[in-house]
Amino acid sequence: MNRRTRREVIEFYIAISPWLIGFAIFTVYPLAFSFYLSFHDWNLLEPWKYIGPLNYKNIFLKDQLFKQSLKVTTIYTGTSVPLGVVTALILASLLNRPTIKGLSIFRTIFYLPSVISGVAVAILWMWIFNPEFGIINYLL
Repeated sequence: MNRRTRREVIEFYIAISPWLIGFAIFTVYPLAFSFYLSFHDWNLLEPWKYIGPLNYKNIFLKDQLFKQSLKVTTIYTGTSVPLGVVTALILASLLNRPTIKGLSIFRTIFYLPSVISGVAVAILWMWIFNPEFGIINYLL
């Protein structure tokens, strides 16, 4: 590697370091800690007690609700995801045809829920932080 390439690589890692740190703190650590806790018996009031893979043995071999939840989740995912994707693809292709009259109205109707949720959140925060009657002002 020449000097310029090495400098670009260093700049790249410096640029993505905030994301990497956030990913490690908010995704990797909780995932690893949850996996570690899965080998313990813990009820929040007493110290952890290591029980090894007993939790997994109980879930896979004895718990009928776990098997039922896997079945229901598989059926739901196997039907709702393909139906949602096919429906969205059909609607997108229909809204992309220039021959439909009132196309801009239909596009607005489909895009409106995305805009309205942001407006509702903005109004809610305006009410919360209102200097005259907001809940934060009341609590202060």
